[in-house]
Amino acid sequence: MTLDVAARQLDMSKSNLSRIENAQIGIKPRDVRAALALYQVTGADAEALIEIARSAQQRGWWQNYSDVLPEWFEFYVGLEAEAAALRTYEAESVPGLLQTEAYAREIYRRTAGEDGLERKVAARLHRQEVLRRDDPVHLSVVLNEAVLLRPVGGAP
Repeated sequence: MTLDVAARQLDMSKSNLSRIENAQIGIKPRDVRAALALYQVTGADAEALIEIARSAQQRGWWQNYSDVLPEWFEFYVGLEAEAAALRTYEAESVPGLLQTEAYAREIYRRTAGEDGLERKVAARLHRQEVLRRDDPVHLSVVLNEAVLLRPVGGAP
C-alpha cells in the first residue's frame, strides 16, 4: 500500500503518516487502531501494539530530569525501567544502578562539575527503583576487581 493510499484511508496527511512511520512523532492509540484495521492486524498482536501506544503517551519519571539527562540517555533509562533483566560489565567504576549517593555525587563532581550535580545524583538514585519494585529487574554485573579497590573522592 502506498503512503498516499494509507494516509487517505487513515484521514491524515501524507507528511504526518510519514513522520509517524519514521518515528519522528508519536501516534495516538486511536490512530494505531485505525492503522491496524487498515492493515488487517487483529488479535493479540493488535492489542499489544495498542498497549504500546498507550504506554508511550505516559511520561516516565526520567522526563522530569530532562534538564540534566542527555536525550539519548532518557531513551536508555526508559528501556531500563521496563526491562526484566539487565547485564553489564564495568572495568572502571561501579554501575549506576549500584552506586551509593556519595559515590554518584563524587563521580559526577569529578566528571561533570557542579552544574546540576544534585539533580544528576537524584536521577541516578531514582534509577535504582528497578531493583526495589514488586517484580525487580534481574541484574547481572561483572566488575573488574579494581573497581572495588579504587578509592573515589577523599581518603577513607
